[in-house]
This record gives sequence, C-alpha cells and structure tokens, in this order.
Amino acid sequence: MYLASLLNCTFVYDSIDGTDVSGTGLVLGGFTGSDSAIETYVADCVFQGVPNYSPTGSIAIQILSVEHVRVTNTRIEEFAQSIVIAPSGSHRVKKLYFGNVSAFSGTNQDSTTVGAAVLIQPTNGSSVEEVWFDCCEFDGPDNHMNYQGGGVVIDAVNGEGGGGLIDQVRLVGCHVCKWWGPGLLVIGGTISGASTPTNIEVLGGFYSLNGADPLSGLPSAGIAVTGTPSGIQIVGPTCNNTLYHDGSLLSPTQDYGISIASGAQNVFVRNCDLNGNLTQAVAPISSVTNVQITDSAGYNDQGTPVRTTPPGLTPFNGITFNYYGPVEFYTTGGGLLQIAIDGHNTNLTAGSFFLKPLETAQLSYSGVPSFLMIGK
Repeated sequence: MYLASLLNCTFVYDSIDGTDVSGTGLVLGGFTGSDSAIETYVADCVFQGVPNYSPTGSIAIQILSVEHVRVTNTRIEEFAQSIVIAPSGSHRVKKLYFGNVSAFSGTNQDSTTVGAAVLIQPTNGSSVEEVWFDCCEFDGPDNHMNYQGGGVVIDAVNGEGGGGLIDQVRLVGCHVCKWWGPGLLVIGGTISGASTPTNIEVLGGFYSLNGADPLSGLPSAGIAVTGTPSGIQIVGPTCNNTLYHDGSLLSPTQDYGISIASGAQNVFVRNCDLNGNLTQAVAPISSVTNVQITDSAGYNDQGTPVRTTPPGLTPFNGITFNYYGPVEFYTTGGGLLQIAIDGHNTNLTAGSFFLKPLETAQLSYSGVPSFLMIGK
C-alpha cells in the first residue's frame, strides 16, 4: 500500500450478536510476503472500542510492515491494546511518527499480561527502527483493570521466535501515568550476538503514579529498564509520584522513579525529577556497565553518604560503592602518602576531591586515614 491516507475517520469496535469478540481496527502491512504500508498518513481519527470491556485480542492499530508512516491527532479508547508494533520474519518497521496521539486502554481487561497502550515487540528476527512518539498521552484506565504490565513496552526478546532488533525509539514529552506496572518498560536481551534494544530516548514527559500492583518480577517504577539493553538516554522526565486527576490529588503508588536492572549497559539519566517516590528515587543498582545519574532531584541532591571508611589501595569511584552519580570525598591523616585522580598524582596528602561518573581516585596510606564520600 503506497501513499494511502486515512483522514477524519471513526473506527467503532463493538459486540457482534451480543458477544464481545477480538478484532483489530487498522492493520498496516504484512499481509503477504514483504508487503509494506509506505508513505501512509493517518490523521484526525477516532478508534472507539467496547465501553467498559476490552477482550484480550482487541487491537486499535496493528503495525506489521511499514516505512514512513505518520499517525497524528488521533484518539484511541477501550481497546485491550492500543498500538501494537510487531513485525515478523522478513517484515520490517521503520520511520514511524506518532504525534498528539491519545491512547487509553480499556477498563476491565481479562488478562494480567496483555493490555499495554503501546507494545513494540518484533518477532522471528525482524526489526523495528526509528519510531518517534511526540507529545502523546498513554495513560492507564481510570477504573479497575487486570493488566499488570507496563504502559509503554519496548520488548526485544519476548516476541515469538526469540524476538528481534529494536533501535532508535524516542518518546518526547509524553504522559504515561496510572499503570499498575511500570509506566515505561524497556526489556533487553541479545539477538544474533548484539544487544537490543539500542538507542532509546526518553526526553521530558511525565511518568508518575505507576506501579500500584506490578506483575511479578516487575518493579513499581515510573520507568523500568530490565534485561541487557544498551544505549538509553532518560533526560528531563518527571517521575515524582504526584498526579492530580479530575481536580483531586491521587495517592502515590510508585516505589521508585526509575529502576535499572542488572545487565543494562550505557544508561544515562539526567535532569530528572525523582522526588516523592515511596521507597527511594532510584531502585538499587548492581552489575551494570556505564550507568550515570546526574543533576536529578531526589538522587543527586540528597547528600547521600556513600562511604565512611577508607577504601583499599586500588582505584575507586562512586560506582565502586553503588552510587552512580558524581561524588565528592574528603580525606586526611592516617599516614596518607599519595592521592591520585585518574592516574595523576595530586602531590597532596589531604583534601576534598570531586569525581564525575567514571572518574577514579586512588589512595596510598600507611595507617587508617579519615574518609568520607557523599553523593552529589
């Protein structure tokens, strides 16, 4: 399908002969062979599902094989799944843009595992590349739901046939709140020897009041990174567990603003508001590679004591002691012989020293010096 447009359309999904059955409002690509929807434009449309009941199989927009597709100014309500991007095998999905799209998953879904507003889940070795969500609203239902997964799910590994590759997904200024699981859930792994997903950007937006009752194994968090993805930038979103809805302040639900599980690589968190979460700003982190958290309220501004006893004689930094932002350490006395920063001798035997993430220090001493390291 080339150069197709759907403008000012209404898709109504309803019961047939009084029975609620599974169905899909719009399918793009993937019918035979490698057929693709190319240069397709969907604008000013409404997808309306069954009020107060959304069968597990109901999907508003299913994307199987596309290139250069734009969906703008569109509203989706009361489907079990609003947007599903799931190419398979020889099918590919690339260059998608969603702007000002509101997707509200249905109430009373009959599954705990199916019900995301957005699911990106390639199958059988296929790929998804260059997907952009701009100023979209992907909120959980106001009323009861059984679904306990993420609101927006980027999943490279759990699709049929071992999943597929995901690269370059951007969420810019999106509103993802009131999910029983994490607001945004990124699930990574290794496909054909390569880490995936890669190059995920979360720029601004609001990821609060999620995680009220997450599926077993998932954290209660605004944004959760699991498995072994690589290259995630989380810059400027608000994950502060505060949300007014219909004029009332809702009770907080998130344990953490952000959760990063072991195995993640090259995750950069900057300029976030992580205040107000029930347990702490960031879930405990271990066994990760190059994770950096900087300039984020609720984490970097707490003066967190990172270490109160002198380290050994090997190089160290905040990450050595499970703090992933900048640190400052203070040391004196105890037979200090040398203080080196990034391998360079300072020719000092006392003082305070600021270390950015990945910078290192090394002490040489003959006694037991005084030592304090705090997070910055």
